[in-house]
Amino acid sequence: MTFVSLPMQVPENLEELVDYVGRLAEEFRKMGNDGMPIRMNKHVTYMQTTTPGANVEFTLIHNLGFIPFMYVWNVDAAATIYDSRKSSWTQTQMFLKCSVATVGASILVLA
Repeated sequence: MTFVSLPMQVPENLEELVDYVGRLAEEFRKMGNDGMPIRMNKHVTYMQTTTPGANVEFTLIHNLGFIPFMYVWNVDAAATIYDSRKSSWTQTQMFLKCSVATVGASILVLA
C-alpha cells in the first residue's frame, strides 16, 4: 500500500482546501482499492486531551483492541500533532507529541 503525505494543516484558502479534500478523498478511495474498505473499519474512537508541553510525548489511551493506522486531529491553536514511537503503539494506547505546549486537541483514531 502506498501512502501520500498530505499537508499537516488544513489550508485556509478555498482553492487549496478544495484540492486538499480531493486528495484526501483519493487516499480513502485507494485504501478501499487496496483491500482496506473503510466501511469494514469499525474501530474508531474520538478523544479530547490537552498536550503537556511543546514536543513532549503524551500517551493517548484508545482501547480499540487494534493498533491504530491513522488519526485525524484538530487543535485550538497553531500547532501540529505528530507520531511518537509509532512502532510501540499497541491495541490500547498510542504515543504522540505536539509542537506547542498546552493545546486543546480533538483526535479521531482509526484502527
